[in-house]
Amino acid sequence: MPSPVRLLASALLALMFTAGCSGSAAPGASGAGPSAPRIASPDAAAARLAELYPQFAGLRPQDPNLIGQCCWWEASAADGGYEIAVHAGWGDCPSGCIERHEWLFAVASNGAVSLLRETGDVVPAGVLPGAGQGGGGATGIRGTVTLGPICPVVRPDDPSCDPRPVGGATVTVRTLDGTTVARVTTEPDGGYAIGLPPGRYVVEATQAEGFTKSSGRADVTVTPNRQTAVDLAFDTGIR
Repeated sequence: MPSPVRLLASALLALMFTAGCSGSAAPGASGAGPSAPRIASPDAAAARLAELYPQFAGLRPQDPNLIGQCCWWEASAADGGYEIAVHAGWGDCPSGCIERHEWLFAVASNGAVSLLRETGDVVPAGVLPGAGQGGGGATGIRGTVTLGPICPVVRPDDPSCDPRPVGGATVTVRTLDGTTVARVTTEPDGGYAIGLPPGRYVVEATQAEGFTKSSGRADVTVTPNRQTAVDLAFDTGIR
């Protein structure tokens, strides 16, 4: 006849085995597996984009039957989610819009959003439907990249010594942990504009033609419905 100790050990083993089996079988029994992707359609991807970029709230897909549509988005399936292209136009849009600006985003199935590319003219405040009311503008940063000093002694009445605009500079925006979220090239007049979700960022200009060093980092806090001014400068070393 088995001893009481052996009977107790057998009972404990049976209990452990039953608990282990019931724990591993629970997901299958309930039909719960890995959670479904948050982003499973183009509309969901566009909605997620609007959450992070309020200036895009209210945008609709392009309507080929609508004359004069200034702003729209179009989506295409991509690895791990969707790519969303956002188009904005202004200036006689019934005739095709004179000026344009475009963004290309990657929206992952888990809801992560990355700005892949941004090109075009600087977007005036109020062009995008979600740019805010009462004079609000797009959310992000804008500014000018310059080169200076030009003269050893700068005189206020001498415009020839004014800092020079730097076209072709690469402006990079990173989060505080170093993740790159945007990168654009300045226009010939040194200007640039980047749409960003509200938050804190580090901005830097590099790789300007003829210059290898950085403009230096600028810390910026982006607030909703506002384009924060971030001017950057390359130092010539002239003193």
